[in-house]
Order: sequence, then C-alpha cells, then structure tokens
Amino acid sequence: MVKFLLGGIMLLRESLEEIDDFRVKRCRKFELADIFLLVLFGLLSGIKDIEHIAEWAE
Repeated sequence: MVKFLLGGIMLLRESLEEIDDFRVKRCRKFELADIFLLVLFGLLSGIKDIEHIAEWAE
C-alpha cells in the first residue's frame, strides 16, 4: 500500500521501501532503502565513489 502525504507527495524513504529487495534475507545486514539513502546523501555531499561513501557513512 502506498502512503501519500502533503496532497499526494510520497516521502522519499517510503518510495524507496517500495523497491523489491533481491538479496537473500538471511544475508541482509541493512535495509535496502537505508543503503540507497546513504548513497544518495553521499553523492549529494560530493563523494564520487562507493568506498568513500562507505567510509563517510561509518
């Protein structure tokens, strides 16, 4: 079920939660939506590669 707020605007986190997670359940350490948000915020901060985003996220 899709939740809408503020006259039809879906929150970013909620829309990312709608993406199917293809990973094996027992191997998941973090939610997929959280990973996407960290990558997005890292990119918006000017970080260009995934290794530096992982360091920044820690």
